[in-house]
Amino acid sequence: MNSSKILCIDDNDRNLRILRELLESDYALECAQDGESGLDLLHEELPGLILLDVMMPGIDGYEVCRQVKKDPATAKIPIVLLTAKAKEDEKQIGFEAGADGYLMKPFDPDALIDLVESFVPVPVPIAD
Repeated sequence: MNSSKILCIDDNDRNLRILRELLESDYALECAQDGESGLDLLHEELPGLILLDVMMPGIDGYEVCRQVKKDPATAKIPIVLLTAKAKEDEKQIGFEAGADGYLMKPFDPDALIDLVESFVPVPVPIAD
């Protein structure tokens, strides 16, 4: 597992661009635009964290979350749902699917960074 790698799965280019702008300087990011390609990328090199949209075509974020958490090889990877779904029952569905965190869109950039760092600390550069 590469603890400094974050897998971002969102079908919206703008959201992926925002995540890159906020996180790329400290983390290695892999991005996928749907659940199926996100699951494919997941198994290439296990990330330290998954940032996951809920509403996507094909496999939605809840199902991606369930699949990640039921596989013993990936079950321990933390998943944060980034979604516009704000109702308590929708949050509950996310946590029941296995999510470790939940952040509402549009999100505050500092809140996102704090949440990411709570799961994946910023890598400390090694001095020569």
